[in-house]
Amino acid sequence: METIIDDYLASLLTPPPILEDSDVKVLKAIAENPTLADAAESLNLDLTQFLEKINVLKRKNILPKTRNYRALRRRAKILLYKLLFEKRTSEVLNKLEEAINEIRSLRNLEK
Repeated sequence: METIIDDYLASLLTPPPILEDSDVKVLKAIAENPTLADAAESLNLDLTQFLEKINVLKRKNILPKTRNYRALRRRAKILLYKLLFEKRTSEVLNKLEEAINEIRSLRNLEK
């Protein structure tokens, strides 16, 4: 039980891995579909092809090395939420930076 908790804390607290578009598509299929067959079908793959894509993600240490589909779905959802959070945070920081630069420009015009 401790190992499971440690694994999930690590997945929550570490930065998301760098993912290719194809990795994200597979993660979305896993996160959005209740079964392996549904996930494979959503990508127009047969089950064997889909399992190979999952194995690639496992070898890259993106997904845990488990056969439990629910555990894979949980991890896929966590990773997708982290990616979305990171993207939105980056957008907010960029907008703040733009606003700060504009304020500085306006201050310089007043001088």
